[in-house]
Amino acid sequence: MKKLIVGLLLCFALFTESFAGQFSAEGITLQIPKEKLALYGFIKPSSTPQIRTLLQLSSYDLGKTIPKLSKEEMWAGSDKYLLEFLKGVERRRTGFSQSKIVHISLGGIHASKISWSGSLEGLKANGVMYCVIVGSKVISLHTQDAGNEITPNMLEAIKSIESLVLTQKD
Repeated sequence: MKKLIVGLLLCFALFTESFAGQFSAEGITLQIPKEKLALYGFIKPSSTPQIRTLLQLSSYDLGKTIPKLSKEEMWAGSDKYLLEFLKGVERRRTGFSQSKIVHISLGGIHASKISWSGSLEGLKANGVMYCVIVGSKVISLHTQDAGNEITPNMLEAIKSIESLVLTQKD
């Protein structure tokens, strides 16, 4: 499964390199004991002074490969984990609101997507979060920036996320 994370990071690197003002890694990597959770963050200067757009990848290892599920079961699982990841964002925001979950395909794998808005230390912010289950990994992909609307930087991140190529081995 380490190959999956490396592959995802390489996809991010390839996609973000193709954009004019690329995202950069700024040492936002955290490994939790036994490698259950890995967080990777990429930032890019925002149009709002002293603010950076975030592109984050979080991977949680469930420990065993998920059995083959129907698309409805995959969406139910990705919905559940998406809302769990989103709770972490909500806890740090005031005036938090979220959209309804949308079911999409990321690289041919059933995934869930949600948008949110709220304030962080008095600054309006919004984001888009995705969740997909691949093998034994639950993967969250998240972008956020200042303001009430999707920014050009976020749009670049969204295009990168929605262009990912994922492979799932049975």
